Amino acid sequence: MSLLLLDDEKAAIDKSKLRTWPRHGMSIAGILVSSAANIRETVKRFADCGVQTTRVNLLSALWPQTDTLPFTRLSDGRWDLTQWNPRYFDRLADIGYQMNAAAIQVQWTNYELYSCSDRKPGPQQNGTPWRNNVNGVYWPSDDSLFQYLPDAWSKEDWFPQVTPYLGLDVNTLEIGNEFPEKSLHERVAACFPDGALIQVNRNEDTPGQYANMKIGTNYDVIAFHGNKLKQVSDLNRVYPREPTYTTFNEFFDHCRHDPNRIIFSSDGARVSTDPVNPYDWPRLRAFFREVEQIRKCSIEHQSRSKLSPFPNHEHIEADWFASVIR
Repeated sequence: MSLLLLDDEKAAIDKSKLRTWPRHGMSIAGILVSSAANIRETVKRFADCGVQTTRVNLLSALWPQTDTLPFTRLSDGRWDLTQWNPRYFDRLADIGYQMNAAAIQVQWTNYELYSCSDRKPGPQQNGTPWRNNVNGVYWPSDDSLFQYLPDAWSKEDWFPQVTPYLGLDVNTLEIGNEFPEKSLHERVAACFPDGALIQVNRNEDTPGQYANMKIGTNYDVIAFHGNKLKQVSDLNRVYPREPTYTTFNEFFDHCRHDPNRIIFSSDGARVSTDPVNPYDWPRLRAFFREVEQIRKCSIEHQSRSKLSPFPNHEHIEADWFASVIR
């Protein structure tokens, strides 16, 4: 049974509410690929605490709850990357509609390193769809992969199939989670139609990436992740290899930039794997307030609920998030 509402049952989406920046966001990146995650309940809780943007993985490594990928696994264990899974696309359309109807803009993340790279090894890598399929697709785990992505499957099969669901006039397509190589971003961006909103997130979260990636000219948005950006003092952290602005505060004060095009994410900012207290809540709150209220950038918090099995709506830190943005 389809998850989608009939057209005459749907509330209208006010796209003007999705085009204003900066925004404050919270994400459960696996909400699409894990069917145990309740879309409507998540959207309700997000909307109630003031969430305005969220990030969702389109593809995924085979984590224990990853059970809804866009293609089909055959009886012999191999994958058919062109036999599309209708349950996946029902969930994809439902997430896009439910989030946008609640005035929550979506950042769709395409590639993610756990699926394909030994930089971040994921589970069952040799059995993943991109190494064990009937289509002749093979993504190596080392960095040679990044020299030829997007491959023929991405360009000819995957992108044409998924793009109509993404609403890229208001939502953004993030090329990859912590992806390297400027040339890789250029090749992927070229696969999408003119006018599509493209977001980048480099594995080098450094003050020079805004200018290096030509944000506002070549790409629409850049996201910085929190491995080294999780407390206010980190904005004065020195990046000695940067040629011009060696701290983020120098970048803010001296580099010409549009804060509406910048997101600071707590992805990577955890201080532990404790499913209840994985973050230093007071320091992260202060950091988010600094970059949002003082520097006028967007924020995107990776909810702790990703650390425990779905459904786990009680782990969505709604009260804490509301305290950040008030």
